[in-house]
Order: sequence, then C-alpha cells, then structure tokens
Amino acid sequence: MLSYNDYERTVFGYLKNYTKFRTRLKNMQLEIADKQAEIDTFGGAKVAAYGLSAGGSWSELNETERNASKLLELKTELSDMETDRRRLETLLQCLDNALESLDGISEQVIRLKLIERRQWKDVIAILETETDIHYCERNFQKILSKAVKEITGIIFGGKAEQMKLNFVFLERGNTNGQIQS
Repeated sequence: MLSYNDYERTVFGYLKNYTKFRTRLKNMQLEIADKQAEIDTFGGAKVAAYGLSAGGSWSELNETERNASKLLELKTELSDMETDRRRLETLLQCLDNALESLDGISEQVIRLKLIERRQWKDVIAILETETDIHYCERNFQKILSKAVKEITGIIFGGKAEQMKLNFVFLERGNTNGQIQS
C-alpha cells in the first residue's frame, strides 16, 4: 500500500515526464494506425483449403490455421496497444485538468520547473517579469510543493492525503475503575 508521500512522488514523476508522455502518446497513435493497416492488408487465406492428405492429428498447423492464428495475434496486439494508449491519454487528461484547477502562479511554477525543466533562477526571472511578483527561490519551492500536493489530491483523491491523527485521552476518575474519554 502506498503512503501519501508515495503518491506525491508519483505525481512529481508524472509532471517531470509530462513532455515525454505527450511524445509517447503521439508515437503510440502512429503505431496503432500502422498495426491497423497491417491487419487490414493481411494476406491470409480467406477460405478453408483442403489438402489431399488424410486427416489425423498433426502437431503443426495448416496454412489456414496459421493465418487465422497470425490474424488473432495481430488483433490482440492492437487491442493491447489501444488499452495502453487509453491509459496514457487518461493520465495526461487528469494532469491537464489538475493543472487547470491551480491558481495562475502555481500552474506557471509547475510548468516552468517540472514540465519545461528550467532552473530556479530562470523560473524566478520569468515569473518576476511576467507577473511582477518578487519571491525568493525558497518561496517558489514552497509554492511548487503545495501545488504538487494539490495535484496529488485531485488525481488520487482522499487516499493520497495524510490523515490527521485523532488522539483520545483517557482519564481515570472516580468512576469505579471505568475509563472515560
């Protein structure tokens, strides 16, 4: 089971690899189109072919069975590729939705530092000129940390948030040995 900090690290990794994920999604779409074209132009036997040899159990497949097996394998590969594409698309859409929900400065810090991988001095220079906000590096790091926590909560929900500890103090009073809370 993941602890709340593991979810934050996961989101941090997602954001650092955001550009790679976008590129991978484009490549997956090309691969899926290529696989679909391969299936569409598959030149397997369209009708059953009967040979002159007598029936019986053969350990190898005839041509019709081989072609059907190959076509089934291609369709399975295509289905797996489409499933992977949908998962990646869903992840990217969740990240986009979470980024849109942030306030302007938090979103810019996330995009500049994690997605575009700029150094802190560049992030500070860009934000100072664009927004007229003058913070030190430490304040921007706090904004980044808070934004990652917000995104984690949006993507993973309550299971990713640290639970508050509820302490119950027990007292022994003059209640004949019974515990009161």
